[in-house]
Amino acid sequence: MNKNLITIVAAVAALISLFCAKRTPDDFWQSVLLHIFGTLLAVTIGLVIVNIFLENRARRDAVKSLLLLAADAIQDFHNGWLDLAWAKFGRDQYGDIGNEYMKSDGKPEALKKSVRSDLYGIVKGNALLLKHIEALDEAMTELSRMGGWSLDPSLLSHCLDARKSLGKLKRATFDDKDESIDYVAEHILDADIRSQMARTRLMELAGIK
Repeated sequence: MNKNLITIVAAVAALISLFCAKRTPDDFWQSVLLHIFGTLLAVTIGLVIVNIFLENRARRDAVKSLLLLAADAIQDFHNGWLDLAWAKFGRDQYGDIGNEYMKSDGKPEALKKSVRSDLYGIVKGNALLLKHIEALDEAMTELSRMGGWSLDPSLLSHCLDARKSLGKLKRATFDDKDESIDYVAEHILDADIRSQMARTRLMELAGIK
């Protein structure tokens, strides 16, 4: 029998026994019914606690499965992008670029034109990076479909934001115009930031530090 149904039956039986105890004029049967009520109430509370524990455990197990599903794609993209960015700018300078971009609330104009051009140049024609973008887009799609809608609103938000930027990168025109340079620079940074936020939220939901 379904555990939720058992809980409901126990709760209803407890209420019936309490109602009958209040209505019976016989002290003996009133005492018996109140005892039954107390027992059933304790059983109901215990079942509720057990159900919550089991649901939380099942939820955490599901999140861990989702994390395993998406982890490779997220890390392949992130690590591949960092290798390219660090090779171009150096680790410290790229860290400064990321901080400056985030402080501007994601405005590519906050970065120097030369930086935007270099970010664009890293992405343009890089077949392996574009392959990682495709794989990450698929992973974010699965995360939002399987976990985001019912699991956690913030996870869904991060996944959808990442998918938005990934989709724009896949449709980007690499014609070396200023608009295209800014467009690609913005969305490559956003894709990395948002996918990492999704991964972090997944790890929090799974209880992984």
